[in-house]
Amino acid sequence: MLGDERFDLPQDFDLGVYRVSYLDDFQARCYIGTAAVRLSPWECRRLLGNVALCGGEGLRLHRDRPR
Repeated sequence: MLGDERFDLPQDFDLGVYRVSYLDDFQARCYIGTAAVRLSPWECRRLLGNVALCGGEGLRLHRDRPR
């Protein structure tokens, strides 16, 4: 339910500048390194569906032999 409150953006607010600044900060805080992660087949498919959100650079998949 929406209330009766109103929010007005400051006169000097620039969405484009804010967005670029936010994305630069987000990328600067992203973890850069390596990790070995064991995933179920379902989790692997889900991860691959979201790789574009993080650029997907350096992603390598290795299949373990069935035990």
